[in-house]
Amino acid sequence: MGESLNFLVDKMPNQDRELPRITRQAFVFFADPVPGQPNSVQLLSSDSLIPAGPMIEARLERVLTQLAASDALPAITGLKDVISVAGNLAGESETQMFIQTATGAPVSLSVVRRPGMEPHWGVSLGEIVDQGARPPEPETIAWYRFACELPDQLPADSYLQSDRASRRQAQEDYAFIKRELGPCERRMG
Repeated sequence: MGESLNFLVDKMPNQDRELPRITRQAFVFFADPVPGQPNSVQLLSSDSLIPAGPMIEARLERVLTQLAASDALPAITGLKDVISVAGNLAGESETQMFIQTATGAPVSLSVVRRPGMEPHWGVSLGEIVDQGARPPEPETIAWYRFACELPDQLPADSYLQSDRASRRQAQEDYAFIKRELGPCERRMG
């Protein structure tokens, strides 16, 4: 579309009833093409026009690099199977949660509990659940996908077991993962 664009911006006046000045400034914006209008785009949302600057540009570069990576985690569309197995010792268990993705790529979460130790959880990308799996790094695409795309609770039809103890342990482990991930926050800086 070229290096520069002319477009109409519909912005609300500020508290002093002044319109924001956006001429001769650099912006990053997120938009989709307008069907049937090859030289037009439409912003994805009202906050899709962001003043450019070193911090925004660096964050955007990190995100785009992660999205373009061949091993990028695809979008999460749900949870399909959950199983929790008690260990041989009191307080020992392992819960595995198999994730549905937009591409069908195999992804799972696991929580391992050992007596006298903090629970450990991690993400496995592949057919085999990795016992050494680690949580996603904060502020990565993988973190975002799990923090923002996982459901708030385990779906009732995802349990592979019918006994209450296994279901309760799976729910506790899922709540632990959600707490560890923290809230889905969208930050520009």
